[in-house]
Amino acid sequence: MSIVINRVFEAVFEKIADDFSGEEFTAKDLMKLFNEYGKDDSESDTETKKKKKKDPNAPKMHNSAYIHYGQINREKIISTMNEEYDKMSPDDLSNKADEIFKKVKKDKDQKISDWIAKPKATQTEIMKRCGIEWKNLSEKKMSKYKNIAEKDKVRYTTAFDKYKLTDDYKNFNN
Repeated sequence: MSIVINRVFEAVFEKIADDFSGEEFTAKDLMKLFNEYGKDDSESDTETKKKKKKDPNAPKMHNSAYIHYGQINREKIISTMNEEYDKMSPDDLSNKADEIFKKVKKDKDQKISDWIAKPKATQTEIMKRCGIEWKNLSEKKMSKYKNIAEKDKVRYTTAFDKYKLTDDYKNFNN
């Protein structure tokens, strides 16, 4: 690692010697050289990658089979998890709360005690369970959601093709 850093310093100082021979340079000049080191000539400081704006009038994008599975089965997953929490012992609930809130920093103890008093499925836990269930789904059951996703994709493609003919589309893309 230090060899690489030394080579970077050597290259930058060679550039300084070439660009500023006989002139004084500031710390700002030095930082600019360090930031530019390793960039392609095609890259420019003024050019930044801009996030493409979303057309508010465009039809809603199609969803994947997994997303459809989650939307359809969300309530069932939540009720199953809440039933499981109702059957847990206080010690198991305490351990589960520690697991759920391990990344919480502020008021962690309060959140844990509130959750133990009235346990309910959290968004993170719901999504984890949904992912596990999706992975364990048989091909036959999964094909149901793939068919729904395919129909949704056809809906989107048709709607978008119609939308391309409108003035809203033309105005947005000009």
